[in-house]
Amino acid sequence: MTAWSNTLMGLLTWFRLAKLLPFVLIAQQIGAQIDDPEAHLRSLVLARDAQIIVEDFSGALTSAEGLVSALEDTGDKRLADHIVQLARVQAELGELANAEENYLRGLELLEEQDGELALNLIVPYHGLARSYMYGGRYEEAITVLEHAQDLNQRNLGLFNLEQTELLDDMAVAYLSLGDTLEAQRIQRERLRIAVRRFGAESPETIPFLNHLGQYYEYSRMKGQAREQYQQILEVQEANPDSNDISLLFVLRKLTLIDLARNEPSSARARLTEILDRNVGIPPMQR
Repeated sequence: MTAWSNTLMGLLTWFRLAKLLPFVLIAQQIGAQIDDPEAHLRSLVLARDAQIIVEDFSGALTSAEGLVSALEDTGDKRLADHIVQLARVQAELGELANAEENYLRGLELLEEQDGELALNLIVPYHGLARSYMYGGRYEEAITVLEHAQDLNQRNLGLFNLEQTELLDDMAVAYLSLGDTLEAQRIQRERLRIAVRRFGAESPETIPFLNHLGQYYEYSRMKGQAREQYQQILEVQEANPDSNDISLLFVLRKLTLIDLARNEPSSARARLTEILDRNVGIPPMQR
């Protein structure tokens, strides 16, 4: 699926949920009126989750608080997850002190229920780290992210891809502290994980190579960026399913870097050759 298709599907989902939201809120009101606690909880969950998806965090706060209030002092194990969701909403609204308190409380309950190394601790730790980043507490965020990564690797293995979001936030935190060397190391680690998982010549490494190349570009490290894009080209050329048109993106990247560095560009010659040979390439791409 192309990036445009993903974007379109995301927009369609958003519009569907936006249209559904009034009915969810009505169901929530009805659930509150009938003598069925479980129906009321389900209606609150539906409302909260729909409001989060459409980024109506003020509305989601009411639903999230209602869920926590309904389960408080009941011994229901679902309370911990609902506290974590409340913390997430509070962080988005900038209520960072309340968010921190609820993240820590939710984590404590989850650890009591499932143990200190449980897989389900990773998401709330990640959320806590992001709330610290929202408040400019980057050193504390890094400590929490490192702990979350340790839990991730203990549960899913050293080279699982689920940890890439943790690494992304870690790199942002280091950059925010001005530590560009550590941020660069983390970006390289992100690629290394993908290479160990898929193999150096696998097309599945391309998004990771491109991510590192873009990081180098934004850091004005043109030579290092070119190395990553050149690797993408080599992987694509070794892939039997690739074609000339699929090479256009990376050839354009290489050409722009060569022009910026005022160097001879074999990529530019290759790009021109493909454009001359493939008359069906859309005008916008040309």
